[in-house]
Amino acid sequence: MKPSIPLLKAESLKKHFPVTKGLLFSRTVGWIKAVDGIDFEIFPGDTFGLVGESGCGKTTTSKMILMLEKKTSGALSFEGSDIDTLQNEDLARFRGSVQAVFQDPFSSLNPRLRVADIISEPLVENQTLVKSEIKERINFLIEQVGLPQGSAELYPHEFSGGQRQRIAVARALSLNPRLIILDEPVSALDVSVSAQVLNLLKDLQQNFGLTYLLIAHNLATVRYLSTFVAVMYLGKIMEAAPCKELYTRALHPYTQALISAALPSHPSIRRKEIIVSGEVPSPFNPPSGCRFHPRCQQAFEPCSKIEPKLIPISKDHTVACHLHQAS
Repeated sequence: MKPSIPLLKAESLKKHFPVTKGLLFSRTVGWIKAVDGIDFEIFPGDTFGLVGESGCGKTTTSKMILMLEKKTSGALSFEGSDIDTLQNEDLARFRGSVQAVFQDPFSSLNPRLRVADIISEPLVENQTLVKSEIKERINFLIEQVGLPQGSAELYPHEFSGGQRQRIAVARALSLNPRLIILDEPVSALDVSVSAQVLNLLKDLQQNFGLTYLLIAHNLATVRYLSTFVAVMYLGKIMEAAPCKELYTRALHPYTQALISAALPSHPSIRRKEIIVSGEVPSPFNPPSGCRFHPRCQQAFEPCSKIEPKLIPISKDHTVACHLHQAS
């Protein structure tokens, strides 16, 4: 049974980037609608998967949650409080409660710092701990993420890609966060190493009671970690459902195409191949109506004129598609 209050909630969330013209006297000539009115809830202990092609708005969404980008409109609340209203101690508590692990472990770690300094940096900046307590916390986290003894005194370049991502995970855990944003956490790693890191993330979630927001385009990764999945396309959520239901009963043609293009979970599984023609339209000038209709094999008259609403089909399963709204 889900808690009544979500850990994180987005309502009509938008992020539009201005497009300007001119050097000295620039003027806004349009807007790139990176995220264009999305709603979702993430409950404690869940892994919320946000999936879609590159440029659909997944990372921009995460940056708004991390307060690295200011939203254009809409609301973001954490534990029932609007994050825009947080100040002083409440804001510091929120920043400590929401951490991130980024895509590339080669660039997300400072090459000039030893591992001990990388992991302890958030502790030094946000908490008042004595040196012995910091050292104890560092050693504990290094052990938890499966790094060898003596790692604390080494530099990032002395580790493999998978080990560097473990360092990034240890840094994210240093402040005992409630929510960790995983932005393509294994896309830069080899397949075998990816599996090890994914297993580590699952174990840590259970051991520390973590909640994840998983951003990925690899559906196998999303299926392995996620409890709930939302599918984005051109700044909009097309479909959202519990993970198992989405993979067995995808309703939106775009979701069906994504699943058909992914490798099956077993070699004996046969799927109908769905070919999506054309290129992803520009978020500067998105199509009218359903944004997927120019590439959809099942599009019909309303699709090009009327934007479908994200409506419930069953418990916890919503879809934005005229095929289901017309019935």
